[in-house]
Amino acid sequence: LLPDSAYQVLMSKAPATKQPVWIVNHPKTVHEILVSRDAFYRKSDLLADGLRPLLREGMLISDGSTWARQHTLVAAAFGRQRLPATLARLAIAIEEMVTELKEMAPGTEVDLGALASRLSADALYRAIFARRPSAPDGRRLLDALASVEQHIARLDLVQIFTRGSGTATEVDAATREMATRLRDEIGRHVDFRIRSGAVEGNDILGALLTARLEGVPEGGGRGGLDRGEVIDQIATFFIAGHDT
Repeated sequence: LLPDSAYQVLMSKAPATKQPVWIVNHPKTVHEILVSRDAFYRKSDLLADGLRPLLREGMLISDGSTWARQHTLVAAAFGRQRLPATLARLAIAIEEMVTELKEMAPGTEVDLGALASRLSADALYRAIFARRPSAPDGRRLLDALASVEQHIARLDLVQIFTRGSGTATEVDAATREMATRLRDEIGRHVDFRIRSGAVEGNDILGALLTARLEGVPEGGGRGGLDRGEVIDQIATFFIAGHDT
């Protein structure tokens, strides 16, 4: 949708949008917006409103002190000591997909988009929950993820070009229903892990549950993540990771 010139200017206003959208390319300005003066640049209401039924206060749409507290608690999930186990799980997902492709008859047509979507969802599931999504509960979660992504994707472009500044993003009932379904599926995984007593684990959920019990943000204040916040962050990782 953007002309070539949009990638060749330091800063420019996007044309033909009712929402004021600015395109920023200069590294120093990007750093100012995202790091050095981030408090002056809140996240887009379009993004936040559209994703809030699913992510609630997840890091993708939170701001300010809420984001800072979450960042401190969630950082452990991506610590260096956890990377080898995470990468091993991703490798297994890829190897299984390669084996599946090798077993196909010559000339078999493959939908690469669907294949890549399934592989990334499978890999994310393993990184977050340290197991294959082959059981019914895993398949239900990934089916819910696919459904909510389809609904949310319809909101973005349409509303950027049709809704004026200050107008709340409309989220239809079907999207809210899909978001609730996905959050319920994630919640079942979280509750099972808590009930089983296997809170600590070398996966993302294990790190979040550890932060839920022990985490204290820098400077004091409220302690670890509560159950709802754990679900918020897992939903964020699924949406941000799978969409990318």
